[in-house]
Amino acid sequence: IIGSISCVYSVQAWQFYLARLIQAIGAGSGAVISLAIIRDSFEHEERLYYLGLISTVMGFAPLVAPIFGGRIVQFYEWQYIFAVLAIVGILSFILVMIIDESHKELATVSMKELYQNTAQIISHKMFILPAVVNALAFATMFIYISGSPHLLLGLFKITPSKFGFYFAGNALAVIIGNFIALRLTKIFSSEQVQLSASFLAFVGAVALILLSHN
Repeated sequence: IIGSISCVYSVQAWQFYLARLIQAIGAGSGAVISLAIIRDSFEHEERLYYLGLISTVMGFAPLVAPIFGGRIVQFYEWQYIFAVLAIVGILSFILVMIIDESHKELATVSMKELYQNTAQIISHKMFILPAVVNALAFATMFIYISGSPHLLLGLFKITPSKFGFYFAGNALAVIIGNFIALRLTKIFSSEQVQLSASFLAFVGAVALILLSHN
């Protein structure tokens, strides 16, 4: 909420980037919390199903958001986009206050213990290695997100209202990928699915490197 409101009133580039960083921390925590609730609420097999389901739902956000944002810019100033996000943040905050804590034991954990547990987790190889792989995979998507406006809007002169439709291909790929992974977990183990997906990501990364040097 603070980040979105700060974006509205930013007058210099560094202020806008700082506001976007704050906004990203808040938005990122929301995605993590939703996955943590599933982790707390379901056992292994059910958990995989609902994780795939919510990831598919999350895939609709990059599909809808650019189209919706393009419409806002078409009729209003760009600041209205962040005003809408601030309202979404307020509604999310209200919902968080309403729902029950899914991890009951956290009510008795102090902030000091929470930070100590976090430090142990991020230093453990069983966490850090999959996290790095996942981060590198997502990095390619965010490179596209940051570079595509310059390429499509600046170089190819595509209108903001049409930008979302060009952007939709990646969102559809995320949705389809999650749907396929969800189906594959019923046939193969989650480790096999993760290994296969990582291999495909590696092949894709090599292809992108080769294409970028042509």
